[in-house]
Amino acid sequence: MTDSTVRIDITDLPAAVRQFLTALDTRDTTALAGILTPQASVTDDGHTHTGLPSITEWMANAASEFTYTTTPVAAERTGTHRFTLTQHLAGDFPGDSVDLDYRFTLDGTLISSLVIAPCPAAASPAPRRSTMKTWFITGGTGGFGRAYADVALEQGDNVVLTARRPGQLKEWADLHGAEARERILLLELDTTDPQQVRNAVRAAEAHFGGIDVLVNNAGRGWYGSVEGSPEGDVRRSFELNFFSVVDLVRAVLPGMRERRSGWIVNMSSVAGIASVPGFGFYSAAKFAVEGMTDALRTEVEPFGIRVLAVEPGAFRTQAYAGFVEEPVTETVEAYRAFVETVRVDMVGQHGRQAGDPHRGVKAVVDAMSQDSPPRRIVLGNRGYDRVHDQLRGALDELRAQETASRAADFPRAA
Repeated sequence: MTDSTVRIDITDLPAAVRQFLTALDTRDTTALAGILTPQASVTDDGHTHTGLPSITEWMANAASEFTYTTTPVAAERTGTHRFTLTQHLAGDFPGDSVDLDYRFTLDGTLISSLVIAPCPAAASPAPRRSTMKTWFITGGTGGFGRAYADVALEQGDNVVLTARRPGQLKEWADLHGAEARERILLLELDTTDPQQVRNAVRAAEAHFGGIDVLVNNAGRGWYGSVEGSPEGDVRRSFELNFFSVVDLVRAVLPGMRERRSGWIVNMSSVAGIASVPGFGFYSAAKFAVEGMTDALRTEVEPFGIRVLAVEPGAFRTQAYAGFVEEPVTETVEAYRAFVETVRVDMVGQHGRQAGDPHRGVKAVVDAMSQDSPPRRIVLGNRGYDRVHDQLRGALDELRAQETASRAADFPRAA
């Protein structure tokens, strides 16, 4: 029990919580409408259900899958608007019985979120070390996402790994064994849905007590010319590669500021420094990430929060795999042959990229542990050379235009 946690009588739980528990026991889904906020969420077994229709479906499915009885064990107030009820469930499910924590967050008198998780005492997790961190990683089905999760688990940390289809991560999680499995939380997350972002962050904070490291890894590119890329592709690129990054940063910062510590790792790209023809809008989104990251770094430094931009080159992930089946949708015929060439080149590189995601993540983690961590790190030989040449060329051009640049000011007074 933490300093802010107070043991309370079960009858002292808020009315909405008691009504929800009654509805759950009686399978009465009609009672939900008056006790949930419009965007309320329930996270159970790694899946988040948002909104009344989704929660109603979840409750109905739970009622039909198993027969069980519940016995309240203990209740706590864990914050101004947070309550936890521990219940003992016995029934015809695997294991016959289990103790679960029902962690409620309220908005006024209504429930805004519920996270159902094994009671820590029942789960018997490994003791939390004073140096243990909790990593929140997006884009879990890609090479970098799993590499970050693997490295974090190797050093004894907790991992929240997210994906649109978290079922694809279950086999990966099970491979780590029972001890490590207690330090893994898989969550469903579409990073372009701001409400899902907030729900997932709340679920992670409730499960592990806070988020120490955010890795903004989810992203992908759409090829096409600047003039001829379909409008939908342009907007999807910015929604996924930039605005979702902003939403996640905003969601984790309150907790980090309160604890006055944390790391934000934004996965940018070499394309965020040296734009790639045929991927102009992907490059533009990554340039936006770079600019936002630089400003963010200065703004959050007084709160003990550090920010790192990571700029990979070509790495052996699934990034190019989707291009194999993805047709060219270029709308301006004059660029079609060029865009076809870009697509063929990307497909040809799939599975042959020189970059190793695990080695790349190791380099990032090593950089984070330095006494004076860098503001950014480029990953990969070709990526390093590309950025080096880009910056050197930019500096040469800056110097060549120095006279013209300095002549643009008002003349100095005599």
